[in-house]
Amino acid sequence: MVAANPILDVAPLRDTDTIDDATAPELRAFPAGPGVRPREQLRFLLRYAVLAPSTHNTQPWRFELVGDTVHVLADGTRLLPTIDPDRRQLHISCGAALLNLRVAIRRFGFEDLVQYLPDPERPDLLARVWLGPAEPPHRRDLALFAAIPRRRTNRAPFLPRPVGAALAAELASEAAAEGAWLERLHPHGKLVLAEIIAENDERLGRDPAYREELAQWLVPRGSGRRDGVPMSKRDVASTMPVAGPMLVRHVDRGVEVAQHERQLVVAAPMIGVLGTAFDAPRAWLAAGEALEAVMLRATHRGLGVSFLNQAVESRDLRAQIARACKSGGFPQLVLRFGYGPGMDATPRRPLEEVVVG
Repeated sequence: MVAANPILDVAPLRDTDTIDDATAPELRAFPAGPGVRPREQLRFLLRYAVLAPSTHNTQPWRFELVGDTVHVLADGTRLLPTIDPDRRQLHISCGAALLNLRVAIRRFGFEDLVQYLPDPERPDLLARVWLGPAEPPHRRDLALFAAIPRRRTNRAPFLPRPVGAALAAELASEAAAEGAWLERLHPHGKLVLAEIIAENDERLGRDPAYREELAQWLVPRGSGRRDGVPMSKRDVASTMPVAGPMLVRHVDRGVEVAQHERQLVVAAPMIGVLGTAFDAPRAWLAAGEALEAVMLRATHRGLGVSFLNQAVESRDLRAQIARACKSGGFPQLVLRFGYGPGMDATPRRPLEEVVVG
């Protein structure tokens, strides 16, 4: 449950409150009534968990139904060993899926009960989740849930329209509600970050292992794959050559990418650093939950979001970013916020591939 917050609206849903029409079909389809087991309800709710964002759209999660509990598991076969050898980004991605599941549980009228990292002998078992007592959803649950199917990662340039201080504070409150912090960078901090990212882009461009890993997750048009980043997406195609994965694999485009992303950072209406007080698996899960809460709130407010993960793919870079922040602790993600055109959804693997039991 989320504690009361002066910015977030967590008042319970009243009988007179209306339900967003876009969610009505899902509400009617939810299995309920005498004889329906919680595991059936949890299986239904997992359709929202898998809509979470993940690095390169790797979707590095599995879910196991054990009795009336869901085990949230990391899928190590989808690890990105070059950019994520310590599995930090994998945990963040799974944390985002966990947040979606928790929001869906609350939206359908239950308390969300979670045990994090319950078994030291099973590091891939990230959480156990089950349905608590019946509890009316809060307005926050309504807003975040309605945003789940509409959330997109927008890699395109944003319009020169400012992001107001009140909205920035609202996003920071979402991060705080999940045990993390979100700090908006001032103009000088943006310039520092732009150079950090550009320098790292050039370094990565010279690394054949990085180029090979990236190419594996760039999906050519018409491939039919249900993971990875489709080259057909407008915001991806605008920054990648027509040859796509083949050229990425064999050609160092680091300088070109660095220039493009330097401009994205400098022109962004808002750059936010999301961080945690500690730097361990539990904190990484919290960062993922906070990330998705922030992205859903941004979606609810009509704001686009994208990642600048290059800035946090090594301890040295993260230390540089920490020095540009005032919040203290450990930067986990760098996010770009702004207004722009809507984007197509990236594909998702079917539930049958990720749910066991």
